[in-house]
Amino acid sequence: DFARVVVLPPFNETRDRDAWKILWPHLLAGVASRGYAVVSQADVEAFYRRNNFQADPAEIQMYKHDEIAREFGVDAVFYSNISKWSYKYVGVYSEFGCEAEFELVDGKTGESLWKVTEASVESSQVRGRSAADLILSLIGVAGNAFLSSNEAAARRTVDQAIARLPLAGRNPENVETSGPSGESDTKAPLREDP
Repeated sequence: DFARVVVLPPFNETRDRDAWKILWPHLLAGVASRGYAVVSQADVEAFYRRNNFQADPAEIQMYKHDEIAREFGVDAVFYSNISKWSYKYVGVYSEFGCEAEFELVDGKTGESLWKVTEASVESSQVRGRSAADLILSLIGVAGNAFLSSNEAAARRTVDQAIARLPLAGRNPENVETSGPSGESDTKAPLREDP
C-alpha cells in the first residue's frame, strides 16, 4: 500500500522561472485529496535549505528515489514536470496554456506506479460596445487575463491529472487508461470518487 507521499516541486522546462511556484500548491492539495498523507511544503522546503539548495526544483535530481523516500519517511515520491507554460495574445484574444507530466514512483524500487500527461488552455476575449469599452477590455485581456488565466490553467491541469490518480492505499493494477491525446498512461486502477 502506498499511503505516505512526498510531492516534490515540479521540474520546469519553460521560460517562466516561477511556473512551479504556481503549480506546486495545487499538487500538494490534489494528492492529499486522494487520501494520501502528504509531506508538508514547509518540510520539503526545509530539506532544500538543509542541503543548501536554491529554489530550483531540479536540484533534487542528484538524489535517487529511495534516498528521497528514506529522507522523508514515505512510500512513494510524486514527480511532475511542466513542459508548457505559455501566453499568447493576438488582437482581441488571449490564451494561456499549461501542460505537465505527473508520475508516482515507488520509493523503494523506483517503479513507476502511475504516470499521466495533462494540458489545459484558458482564453479571454475583448468585449465592449464603444471604443472606450474595447480599449479598457483590451488592457484587461493583456494584463489581468494573464494573471488569472495561468492560475486557472494550472489548477485545471492538476485537477484533470489528480482525478485519475489512484486513491491512497490501492496498489496499482495492470489497467491501461488513455489521456486526452489518446496516449496510454502507466498502469492505474480506475476508481472514481463517489
